[in-house]
Amino acid sequence: MKTIELPLIVDRYKVYSGDIHRNLKYFIEVSESISGGLTEKKILNCHVDRLLFFSDVGERFKLEITQRSVENGDEFIFLNVTNHTEKNQVLKFSLVLNNISESEVYDLNEGYKEPAFSPRYGQNKLSTPSKYVSTNVGSIFISKCMVFSDNNLNYKDHKKSITRKLHEEKDGVSLTKKQSSIHLEFVVTIASGKKADQFFLISEKALFNSSESLKAYFSDYMTSIENNDVRFNMWVTPQGLFTKLPYSIEPFDQDAYGISLHHMSKKEMLRYYQKTGDRFFYNFMYNAIIQLFGYRPSIDRIFLTDYTSTWLKKDYAITSPYIDTRLNETISLTIEDNKSLFSFEELQNYHLAYADFLVDYSQYGKLLSVDNEAYFFPDYFSLESDSKPTHSSLNHQLGILNYLLNKFKLTKNVNYERVSLSLLKAVESTKKQWIKENSDLYYKVSYQNEELCFSETDYIYVTLMDLLLVQESIVELYKEKNTAIGELIYQKMKFLSSNSFGLDDENAKLPPNEDIASRKMAIRLAKKLGYIA
Repeated sequence: MKTIELPLIVDRYKVYSGDIHRNLKYFIEVSESISGGLTEKKILNCHVDRLLFFSDVGERFKLEITQRSVENGDEFIFLNVTNHTEKNQVLKFSLVLNNISESEVYDLNEGYKEPAFSPRYGQNKLSTPSKYVSTNVGSIFISKCMVFSDNNLNYKDHKKSITRKLHEEKDGVSLTKKQSSIHLEFVVTIASGKKADQFFLISEKALFNSSESLKAYFSDYMTSIENNDVRFNMWVTPQGLFTKLPYSIEPFDQDAYGISLHHMSKKEMLRYYQKTGDRFFYNFMYNAIIQLFGYRPSIDRIFLTDYTSTWLKKDYAITSPYIDTRLNETISLTIEDNKSLFSFEELQNYHLAYADFLVDYSQYGKLLSVDNEAYFFPDYFSLESDSKPTHSSLNHQLGILNYLLNKFKLTKNVNYERVSLSLLKAVESTKKQWIKENSDLYYKVSYQNEELCFSETDYIYVTLMDLLLVQESIVELYKEKNTAIGELIYQKMKFLSSNSFGLDDENAKLPPNEDIASRKMAIRLAKKLGYIA
């Protein structure tokens, strides 16, 4: 698609226009005279982001437009406006589709139910995208506008915790049909001291192959948001996906949002893409790779979390940036799953970077030792050499264990097997200590006064899924089940059955804050392994 073009000097209240593709025109108007130009950012071996950056003389009013072309020819257009002037500023951005003979407009607000207050997240104020427009000459997916301000906290050595305070989610897109055209106009007024984000996804073909596919995805979307699973939200920027952060972050704000590597991976899109082949899901998976490799901080090919958890800071003096084991596992698995879909040469072996990091850490890092050659990794790694190791949660350790078993199966690298078996030995040695009196499992283990201390409440299905995945990998590699893993599976399933979450309970409740598909995935694995009929 064509690049949006603006002159070096953009006059206030003057309309500028051009073509994005043969049937799509754009129109731009701003309330302040600005100047700037086009730059390009190369990401990986074959992608280029096109960045338009304009500002006023004092750089108090800024407009950034990022065009991100996908390998299939579709395109993301991201708009970002900053207003540090003393008055309100206005951006008008319009798209006009021409030569239309067939069209359908979907209001994506339909079916939305506000989630209940979450003790973990508070109130998630992000709802749904705005609209999806499908025509015979192409389709457009339109987000809502997020009005926000930066909410960062600086530390020494130029480090900082990066979050955003959401002020308002606006649906500022109006749609008008005129004979053989559809006019989409986005108008946003940005108050002094605020910023705004908006994005459009454009294709000359249908983003969804059928209305049934669209409706099925957004049915899951609505259910997930109502269930306080924030990964489905669509505050999408060139740099990453912003989702609601827990209350336990610094700097605190009840409306704080940030970039979670887990949520921005868009790993959930793969199951929809495999089922439908829709361009929509392919595009978001591609976009996640570009966000990750083009804009997320990393060290030695390991990605960093860039906001501070207050309990990590309080208990272990760890501040942003740091390494989260579970999130890097998610990223590595997503890269492995998606590498065959895209033309990025760098992805072919990148999924082994985290495995190599774990092997190195097992030799030189600070581990939670259980027995000879039996240990757990800390859940989080500080970049400071003098920090003390954090706790080890069962789900993180199982995730690492299964990840390394799969990498061993893939590569036959015995170092991956050695570390995974040390983790398995640690689980076997502590099996009974993980189990509560009510058959639920403890969430984490840590050393207190030189003794292993098991504590806190486990997830509903997350850890069960990890146990089942580990058992599946063990059976595939060694042709028999592990008894310790089997006992933990049995106890967890027993607890779930007595608390309205049983795998054989057709009326089981949804697990708060967890993937709504987790129960179905657990049922499939439990049946495969013979734990349920």
